[in-house]
Amino acid sequence: MKEILFFTPFISPPVAEKLAGVYDAARTLDWRIRPVELGRSGRRAADFVRLWRPAGAIVECADYLPLSPADIRGVPVVWLDRDPDAKGGLSVNLDAALSADLAVAELVTTSPSAIAFVGWHEDVWWSRIRRDRTLQCAKSHSLPFHAAPAGCWSPDAFAGEDEPLKAFLKSLPRRCGIFAANDRTAERVIAAAEQCRLSVPADLTVVGADNDLFLCENSRPTISSVVPDFRKIGEISVRMLERRLADPSFNRSRDSAPPKRVVRRESSRPFRAMDASIVKALELIRRESVNGLDVSAVVDAMGCSRRTAEMRFKSALGHTILDEIREERLNAAMDLLSRPGQAIEPIANLCGWDSPVTLKRLFKARTGQTMREWRNSRRA
Repeated sequence: MKEILFFTPFISPPVAEKLAGVYDAARTLDWRIRPVELGRSGRRAADFVRLWRPAGAIVECADYLPLSPADIRGVPVVWLDRDPDAKGGLSVNLDAALSADLAVAELVTTSPSAIAFVGWHEDVWWSRIRRDRTLQCAKSHSLPFHAAPAGCWSPDAFAGEDEPLKAFLKSLPRRCGIFAANDRTAERVIAAAEQCRLSVPADLTVVGADNDLFLCENSRPTISSVVPDFRKIGEISVRMLERRLADPSFNRSRDSAPPKRVVRRESSRPFRAMDASIVKALELIRRESVNGLDVSAVVDAMGCSRRTAEMRFKSALGHTILDEIREERLNAAMDLLSRPGQAIEPIANLCGWDSPVTLKRLFKARTGQTMREWRNSRRA
């Protein structure tokens, strides 16, 4: 059995998803995956290499690891989240440019007067790529573009005390759509906007990236975010390492995993055209649709008759309450279906459907494919 080390600073929720993808792909191989949290262990990578004598390694977030090339010399490596400008080697990243595409597409639905970008507090490659692509997208939509100055916020400051960020937000035109480099950045943008007495989403709309559920769901307003396919990164890294072990000459390759979609929350909903009952209903549907939520529960939350609720919903969104519930459930089903180890039959129950037949019929109507065909097309 081959020993494969997975080096990471520590296992955060995104890293856990990548690791799950690694396990999914390695399950069909004679591999034992050994996660190593170098940020917690207090030991060098070389110590683990000597202990386990691995056939290969996957290294995540190498820029933040106490790891030198000498520590893993002679061990085939696939790098995750590595600067694309780094020369040579095998690497897999999130597609940062496509994240910007999805974020701007979401912001455009709010009819913004301009597009802005707020980067990570450090000058890192993925933030630069997202900024540059956001500029291109703004131009393609004939919208003015504004970029926040580098280092305009600091993780060492309290949220809302970032004076350069507040000055930048005050300079933006009203109804400006902001793509924040990630959800942590989006959280700081919203805190700074509140200090400036700017309303999100009335004055500014905001989209983050990574779909960090703790940050996105506990922010007020809740944060819309681009959903990355962390599991896919893990799967690709295993296939790449498998090829490298079979062919030592294969040592120069880059790949990337596209993001899945945008989860729309309060920070990018065009709420100006909606009353408070619609806002409440949409948040309820997003949170509870997979838990068996039905139309009557949504109507009760809106505090009006069913006829009035449906009329308000149709006027604001152009579709019914049931359509919205089904859309959220279909998105949840697609997320589960993208996991190789997930059996198809239980997905309907896990996503709140009353029967697998209903899900399969609606899935085919939306995608033009059966669930199995859709999964196979993603694998290909």
